[in-house]
Formats: sequence, structure tokens, C-alpha cells
Amino acid sequence: IFSFKGKPLKEVMKIMARWYDVDVVFEKKELENIMFKGVLGKNQNIQEILETIESLSIIKNYEINGKQIILK
Repeated sequence: IFSFKGKPLKEVMKIMARWYDVDVVFEKKELENIMFKGVLGKNQNIQEILETIESLSIIKNYEINGKQIILK
């Protein structure tokens, strides 16, 4: 599992980018500094993880284009 205790979303997504071999783009710069606290499973696919982050109202939406993820 991935366990985060108050990490900026930028750091969380850097780890996710390496684990899932994707590029993460923040549409709005202020999203990078939102603090994330939670546990994510390494066996989840990237879409499940993004849905979890979205359900916590940390991001409003996301888009997956091949190996690029855009957080909105």
C-alpha cells in the first residue's frame, strides 16, 4: 500500500507517476499544494486511485490521454 500523512498532491502524484509509468500534469498550479492524507492500494489501477482522490474533493476532475494524466 501507499500511505500518505499530509503530503502535497504534487509529491503523491510524483510517486504515482513512477509506479504507473505515466506523466501527471496539473491544470491549475494550486492543486499541487493541496495536502493529501490517506492510504492507496498498489494493486489498484490508476483510474481507481484517481477516482478515490476525486471522491475526496481534492480534484474536481481528471483526464487520461494515453500515458498522460491531467488533473483538473
